[in-house]
Amino acid sequence: MDITGLEYNKKLYDLVTGSMKSLAEFMAEHYVEMIKFFVPVNLPSFAVALWTVVRPLLPRKEQKTKVRILSSSNWKDEILQFSKMESLPSIWNDDTHTFPALLDIPQPYSKDWYYSSKGLK
Repeated sequence: MDITGLEYNKKLYDLVTGSMKSLAEFMAEHYVEMIKFFVPVNLPSFAVALWTVVRPLLPRKEQKTKVRILSSSNWKDEILQFSKMESLPSIWNDDTHTFPALLDIPQPYSKDWYYSSKGLK
């Protein structure tokens, strides 16, 4: 999951300790093997603190085996341990990495619509 552009907001804490906790518990109970790894990339610096809060909310197995936090400097090489190169998006390409998957770039979502259903169609 590419976390580019995530900014700190107190509502993130509420989201993570509330509905995200419930979702994590539901997924752990009913879909344990559906997701092999959760590998966030392009994490902002505050994400380590957020991970400290989130980690105890996950079942122990998921804490140790499912979530992989990659280094900020070498993640493009490290992610190849968890994914096939063919499935990685070309928007991550640089001088030393060429990933072939052509994916649509997400459309901007107005900050006025955050935490509401105004922007949904």
